[in-house]
Amino acid sequence: LIPDIFGGFGMPILDNAVTMPSGTHKMFYISEEFSPSSGASAFTIACSSQSTIPVTVVLAWTDPAGFTASKKQLVNDLDLIVLVPNGSPSQLFGNMRQFADQSNNVERTICACPSTGTLTAIVRPGDALKTSSQTWYLVANGPISSAITKLTPVPSYSAGRITAPATTSTSCTSASRSSYLLYFNSG
Repeated sequence: LIPDIFGGFGMPILDNAVTMPSGTHKMFYISEEFSPSSGASAFTIACSSQSTIPVTVVLAWTDPAGFTASKKQLVNDLDLIVLVPNGSPSQLFGNMRQFADQSNNVERTICACPSTGTLTAIVRPGDALKTSSQTWYLVANGPISSAITKLTPVPSYSAGRITAPATTSTSCTSASRSSYLLYFNSG
């Protein structure tokens, strides 16, 4: 899963992360502010379906400080949901999880640009805001062909919220193990 406890979101490749004037990668962003009464916002992201470069969509916000004794440190929980026409799956949740991410203030999805040449990104408050407002940023990077545009009305989607803890029937002793190869620079 991305992010993981070993590498976070991974090492950035600057050529892919920064918009170069003559490059094939473009990066666009849009910002909004939610209030406690805000609902979901939807955006269209136009991309080149001919490109083999994936589209990365990121939602980020500066979360207010939580209380040190609280069980959950995230104060304002926002969700990123990306709708992929004719995709499998047709809906992606932030950090490529099966359900909405309820722990992080940065959420990312990565997918190929669909044959339709557009993705729809939905940003919604996961829980009711605990503060009077929350500013957030939506960033699209990759073979993006134009600025991110607001879409109304918001199309139908699954919120993907888990209300009860997820359970598994897999034994801890028989669970598969992951291995990681880490490289260190000398010195």
